[in-house]
Amino acid sequence: MSSSLSSPPTSLTSTPVLGGGSSISSTISLSSSSSGSNPFAPPLSSSSSSSSYPSSDGYGASASRVSTHISLRDDLKIAFTVDVMMGTPAQTRSLHILLDDYITWTFCDPAIGSLLPQPQEAFNPPFKPASSTSYSLATCQSPGCTALKATWNGGCDDGGTSCSLRVTDHVDGIAGELVSELVMLKGEPLSGIKYDSMACVTEMEGSYVNFSGDGVLALGPGSGTFFATVTQQLKLPDILSVCFNATGYRSRRASAPEGQDPTAAVGDDSGSVVFGTPPWIVYPNLSANAHLDRTEASMLSRVATYRSFITGWSILPPSSSSSSSSSSVAAPLPPPGNGAVFFGSSFLTFMPNASLALITDAIYKATLLHPLPQFEDLIVYSQPSCGLSSFPVITFLFEGGTQLEVKPEEYTAMEKTPSTCLVSLGFAEQWRTDYTLLGLSVLQSRWLTFDFSEGPYPDNGVFKIGTGPCSGAVSK
Repeated sequence: MSSSLSSPPTSLTSTPVLGGGSSISSTISLSSSSSGSNPFAPPLSSSSSSSSYPSSDGYGASASRVSTHISLRDDLKIAFTVDVMMGTPAQTRSLHILLDDYITWTFCDPAIGSLLPQPQEAFNPPFKPASSTSYSLATCQSPGCTALKATWNGGCDDGGTSCSLRVTDHVDGIAGELVSELVMLKGEPLSGIKYDSMACVTEMEGSYVNFSGDGVLALGPGSGTFFATVTQQLKLPDILSVCFNATGYRSRRASAPEGQDPTAAVGDDSGSVVFGTPPWIVYPNLSANAHLDRTEASMLSRVATYRSFITGWSILPPSSSSSSSSSSVAAPLPPPGNGAVFFGSSFLTFMPNASLALITDAIYKATLLHPLPQFEDLIVYSQPSCGLSSFPVITFLFEGGTQLEVKPEEYTAMEKTPSTCLVSLGFAEQWRTDYTLLGLSVLQSRWLTFDFSEGPYPDNGVFKIGTGPCSGAVSK
């Protein structure tokens, strides 16, 4: 299993690194799927497909939202990316979506004659600053530089005029400089901004050499993140909505023609991200909104993340999965840990050990399966078939009545071998802490809305879970 499944994100160094030896491999497809009728398309769609910047005054015209689609880059539901256009003329960058990071970065051309390692599995060639007429170095006063100084991950030397980035744990690391450049979401001309907190990475070591992508798109809530900069410059409501589409994931993988990478069967309809007013999303109960707050990156907390609270949860056996949502939480378990939950971007959901044991016990009672002992930090089962009908449905109940129901197809990843089927749970132990880190294993197949647009205080918002088409061209 890829290391991105097994490491909780705690800083820039924890961005998903795909590749590396394991018994469950992650295959990356660089080809795009064929077009055609998309059953996930919303009622109305935009015909815009331009990848050039708007020529009107300013970079983004007045609008209530900007949006783009998400691509799934591997067949284990680990890597979701967004394409952005950077520079003049524009160069495509396919960046991993991170909900809990504060620095957006991309691989850039190193100095001429450099013998340093170069990215081996990026989707596009490194960004070429020399080819862009809009490129310049960011100043020491940029919000991104302030965040780097606050976390001791970079900053300006005394008397310096540019801001450096250096993140390392003595094994894996990246280094470069903050730059100021034109950036926009691909296919969304209204989203173009002058972004002065983009990190141009020219040095890397360890697993970053095999990073499967062109960099990271930071959608955390901190000052200077890409999301914060877009909403501020374009004067959009302070609302982020994202949907990672895993609906029908297994059947879509199985539909891939023989000999074709299964990623090609799931890459086209893999979700959407919206900055500003949510479009066609339906929220089941408008009064069921969970309290939400957000944190800035600091030396003590080197992430910019969203936080909410769980009041209880339930583990339903398969025979009860068809019951109503209200009955599923009639007698909930106590909240896992202290009830605080953060929203992460790795596949795994990290829980206090006592709560994790309740899930594995429920699976054993239903299937008589024990986890394989050779996996130290992952929970992996071996069974003759890849069926999940005996696995339970897990429901988290948030403050305010918001419910997050997670089905087995969403919280598992599979790999079929010649002799068995390996089923990995999307849950792992949260070390030394009492909170829960919600990962992609429980945040798929639904709209997640982080809304700070209406509260009396800027850091008090609401978390909402909605339904509606997850993928396809985004309705305007």
